[in-house]
Amino acid sequence: SAPTGATPVAQNTPAPTVTPGAPASTPVEPNVIKLKIWAPPHMDPAADTPAGKLLQARLDQFSRQHDDLSIVVRVKSVSGPGGLLDSLVATNAAAPLALPDLIALPRDGLEAAALKGLLQSVENPESPLDDTGWYEFARELIRVQNSAFGFPICGDALVTVFRPAMVSQPPQNWSEVLELKTPFVFPAADQQAIFTLAQYQSLGIPLRDDEGRPHLEIDQLSQVSTFYGNAEERGVMPFWVTQYQDDQEVWDAYLEKRADIIVAWLTDYLNAPPEDSDFSILPVEGEQGFTLADGWVWSVASIQTEKREIAIELAKFLSEDRFLAAYADSLGCIAPYKGAVKNQLDPAQRVMIEQIALSARVIPSTDILNSLGLPLQQAVMQVLKNQAEPIPAAQSVIDALTSP
Repeated sequence: SAPTGATPVAQNTPAPTVTPGAPASTPVEPNVIKLKIWAPPHMDPAADTPAGKLLQARLDQFSRQHDDLSIVVRVKSVSGPGGLLDSLVATNAAAPLALPDLIALPRDGLEAAALKGLLQSVENPESPLDDTGWYEFARELIRVQNSAFGFPICGDALVTVFRPAMVSQPPQNWSEVLELKTPFVFPAADQQAIFTLAQYQSLGIPLRDDEGRPHLEIDQLSQVSTFYGNAEERGVMPFWVTQYQDDQEVWDAYLEKRADIIVAWLTDYLNAPPEDSDFSILPVEGEQGFTLADGWVWSVASIQTEKREIAIELAKFLSEDRFLAAYADSLGCIAPYKGAVKNQLDPAQRVMIEQIALSARVIPSTDILNSLGLPLQQAVMQVLKNQAEPIPAAQSVIDALTSP
């Protein structure tokens, strides 16, 4: 054995080449695992926000339990060039070893990434979602084609936002919508027709046929179309709602007091509650309440087994119910776990969120939105502009789907 203080030297070791001007040796930390996380700006742990501080503290706690771990967070925009999904696709093609180990993705990004084979499925016997505490929408949020691709962070859902001074009782069903004395505003020109799909799905009809293809039934679609026709006739859905193409335009109209009851995403309300306003369930015709949910998921993209295992461990650590309740609260969204209390709300609103979360199902997948959205949007526009009768308008959607 080598005497103390001396370093044993293997025979015939070539001398290390040193670039002129470079330090003779770079100290390397022994076996430190560098775990890379990609997150959107609203989840930046370095941000001076309640959400940022909570996440940073939780990551620090995890690091302390793993002395050989260093966590690096990179913030990327939600969508577009350089956004989370685009960067994932580009990195996978150019430098797979630079892929993040854990990435926060919105539902549509998760679906696209999973279908491109960019995410690792996290099925295992002790999956936390075996626990009955998760809302059904949260279980659906992480699944693509029957595989689970992560752990839910938080949810969002379609609701009505209204001014109690103008709308004393928010409508719970179609006949109550028709009794409103003020226009009911939703993005009628939305090319994905999400509000219309929610109305159709509330009747308990799946959006796929037995072969799994996007599909609509004429009877139920005619019911929805007739509801729009009646609402137009009564002035509750006047033709001018067809100018609204997306949720942001509707939200702006509400803030500018051009509307007193609208369809909106709950997080828009929770993150900046407009004065003198409240929220309620989406009015639907089905017996049970029904709404559509969106949300964010921690997904594992690591291609290295060792890092994948620790990424899954961290995702589970970030999904622990008490932390998740506080974290979702700080993000102003729905905790995916039942019984999580929203601190800043009054008791009636907490009960309402629970009711909304229980009735929520995840937003239809992209292929459904792409094939059903536009024909539905066109039919709704024609009915609301009085350019077509409800039943023929519904039939035109079915024809558009079945024509080769």
